[in-house]
Amino acid sequence: MSSDGKMHVYDLARVPEDSAEVAQIEPCGEYDSKGTRLTCITLAEGDAPSKEADKEQEEEEEIYGHDTSDDEE
Repeated sequence: MSSDGKMHVYDLARVPEDSAEVAQIEPCGEYDSKGTRLTCITLAEGDAPSKEADKEQEEEEEIYGHDTSDDEE
């Protein structure tokens, strides 16, 4: 968790095993806690949502005023 309230997820399989240099890898996922102080985190296997999916969800929240991911279609 960074000081700006964002949690970054890294795929450690991307770190080269035989490199003597410090590896620089980009996060494969990010979660914005929006100021919420997280005290417990659970990890599970699966695909991380893409940054595009996060952006689409934020745009829907702006349009509808709430999280639409659980709304019935």
